[in-house]
Amino acid sequence: MPYGRGGHPIENLILRGHTETVITAHRMTEEFDAGPIYGTRGPVSLAGTKDEIVARFVDPVAALMRWIVAEEPTPVPQVGEVVHFRRLPVAMYRDFWAGRGLHV
Repeated sequence: MPYGRGGHPIENLILRGHTETVITAHRMTEEFDAGPIYGTRGPVSLAGTKDEIVARFVDPVAALMRWIVAEEPTPVPQVGEVVHFRRLPVAMYRDFWAGRGLHV
């Protein structure tokens, strides 16, 4: 998880050439996205429109939530180099999704 902390994760992953991602559940801490990891699910395809991508998150998120409630896992500290994503400027965000058939 230390890769991709911060703003506009889906957009930043696609802009960096990623075609898939995983859903990650982590403990909230004072530092954004820095808490230990409870678990992950995926991969989830980043192909298509924003609605199509977000719709693919529903089942893995629900499965991960059910698993956490049932198993009560101990979160594991994140390891690796931290890569922060910056929020995209509003115009860039709009252009990004407009090019994929969504007007925001």
